[in-house]
Amino acid sequence: MKTENTINTISNFKDIDQKLLQDSFQKAFKKPLNTAYFKSLKNFKEAYITSTYTGIAIICSLDENLSYLDKFAVIPDKQRSGLGRLLWQKIIDNHSKLTWRARKENTFNSFYQSQAQEFIETENWMLYIKGDRFKNFPNIHSKLCQLPSSFNNEANNKT
Repeated sequence: MKTENTINTISNFKDIDQKLLQDSFQKAFKKPLNTAYFKSLKNFKEAYITSTYTGIAIICSLDENLSYLDKFAVIPDKQRSGLGRLLWQKIIDNHSKLTWRARKENTFNSFYQSQAQEFIETENWMLYIKGDRFKNFPNIHSKLCQLPSSFNNEANNKT
């Protein structure tokens, strides 16, 4: 029997309910997802999604040896329930080298900083890496900053 906190690993994007995913992202981030978001996931690797779509992590390939955490979201009703920690542990257990970015105003940045091996602040982003060093991936800074925006009415802010 599945419980609400069961985290499923999905390796085929076609197996994801895009409508539920979009609704959950909008609840978690409190802004509409860009209509081109799903098409922008060209390097989709896998997703970790609870059976009720209350917790979601999208992992892509950014480099052959480095996974990119594209989205990490827990809907407001489930925040502070431990679900985010379970989801984060699932990601870390399966990705020894991981990078991600967050807007500078993201309230989760203190947690991200505590988890990252290194982090760099740009004009608009906080860039993070776990399990390695940025110097070992010379183009990662620009790749992270050049990724398209995930939300409507949000400038990409490539720096």
